[in-house]
Amino acid sequence: MTGSGLFNRIGITLLAAAFVASVFKVATRVAREADPEQVTIRICHWQLEAGMRDAFDAVAREYTQLHPKVRVEQIAVPGRVYDSYRRTRLAGQNVPDLVEMGGSADDLMARYFLPLTRYVEQPNPYNAGTELESLPWRETFTDGLGSAPGLETLQEYYAIPNSIVTVRVYYNKSLHRQITGHDNPPENFEQFMALCQKSIDYAQQHGMAFVPLAGSRFNANILLDALFRGQTQKLSLRIDEEGNLNPPAKPALAFLDPRVNLDTPAIQSGLKLMREVGVMMPAGFLQLDREDAIFHFAQGRALMIVTGSWDYSSIADQSPFEIGLFPIPLPEPENPQYGRFTLGPISEAGKGLGVNFFVSRDSPNSAVAIDFLQFLTSRRGHELFVKVSKWLPVIVGVEPAEETKGFAPRPEGYTDGFSIAPLMWGSGEMYRLQSNNLHELLTPRGSLEKFLRGMRPQFGAAVVKDAGKIEQGYDENLRRLDSTLTGERHAASARQSDKLSAGWETQNQQEASFYFLRRRIQAASSD
Repeated sequence: MTGSGLFNRIGITLLAAAFVASVFKVATRVAREADPEQVTIRICHWQLEAGMRDAFDAVAREYTQLHPKVRVEQIAVPGRVYDSYRRTRLAGQNVPDLVEMGGSADDLMARYFLPLTRYVEQPNPYNAGTELESLPWRETFTDGLGSAPGLETLQEYYAIPNSIVTVRVYYNKSLHRQITGHDNPPENFEQFMALCQKSIDYAQQHGMAFVPLAGSRFNANILLDALFRGQTQKLSLRIDEEGNLNPPAKPALAFLDPRVNLDTPAIQSGLKLMREVGVMMPAGFLQLDREDAIFHFAQGRALMIVTGSWDYSSIADQSPFEIGLFPIPLPEPENPQYGRFTLGPISEAGKGLGVNFFVSRDSPNSAVAIDFLQFLTSRRGHELFVKVSKWLPVIVGVEPAEETKGFAPRPEGYTDGFSIAPLMWGSGEMYRLQSNNLHELLTPRGSLEKFLRGMRPQFGAAVVKDAGKIEQGYDENLRRLDSTLTGERHAASARQSDKLSAGWETQNQQEASFYFLRRRIQAASSD
């Protein structure tokens, strides 16, 4: 037999084997799903980071050992298309049993997903034998589910979180030691900027090709937005007429205030700070993707990268060097240039939990889906999840993995300020206008003056237009909830009266905010 004939036979054999394996897999799945006792639940999410799918699989294997007739399947969808995928599923009434969502409109939650209030008020059965066994399920979470979607407006718990995320500066310990001669990371903004400049000088002197900060629109959004928010801390408190110590939920709400505009000193200081740090990233970073920035850092082409705890496993798996972590160093009040607008470090206490899973109303196996969520967030299940994923825990008593303890939320500090417009996760007129002019702020040939020159002519109209969309959303939400609360009031039992009372109180507060916003828009439109 000739060599080519042998290779052809091997190829045909492999092809036939692959075909037989495929037929067997499909037939096995069909037979399994035809079994009336077999239950399959599907969990849909966008967490494609290293370790996450392995962690869900590990927990699913443990769960199916307890429940052999249950199968747990993941549907992992890339973040870029996840929203479209989810909306298509919702519209087609073909929703997976468990769906991850970030923020969600009240009507979307109420229409497509189950309220979980009666479950979270009862103990989690999988915590039997631990100190959590007698606690309501919600009290086993580190924040008591105080930030659960739907709780503030609908007075119902609609989602179960599975992690908390924080942001840190990752740095290449080996390269840092080579540049500085020591292992101590920067402790303040001045040291951070000195390290950036020293790394530039070192690279030039030794003919090395690396930059201080790996950059992409995604990573820049995290870092530069944090810096800007630090500069608006005092201003945010000054315009906080409700006294709730929270920054405005949307940038347009802040810039509607007559005391806030592009010429406000704190705003210009924040933009100047963004520029000073932004030029430490590689040229053209606004055109790069998140994966590009991670690749550059892992290849030693950047000393540092700013991203969240969610990327730790992905970065650690790719990097042939030891990784260090430190918090984003914001300017402190003592800083001679930026200190007069800031209060100090931003506290991470009370940070809302994330990776929220909702249970589909259309799920024929909703009871099993909820039971799986209980196992996933039990002491046993969550310890396994954290061990494999390296993400931060949300269950009381579960410790983070040793290498990720640097991500633990820092409780000390002050409330956050507000942003001008996100660099990446934005929409609307302010975002469009900023995107068209951002190159003037963040490139070496640009300047703050060029950026403002491009922004000023249309900025006021952009603020009013974005605020009008917020007003419209308030109006639509109020109309829907008025009908819902009126219907529930007539059907409510005495036991539900406290819940309804809280619902009407929230509704009245939202209505007051709606009319206040309308008045602000009218005033801004007449200027």
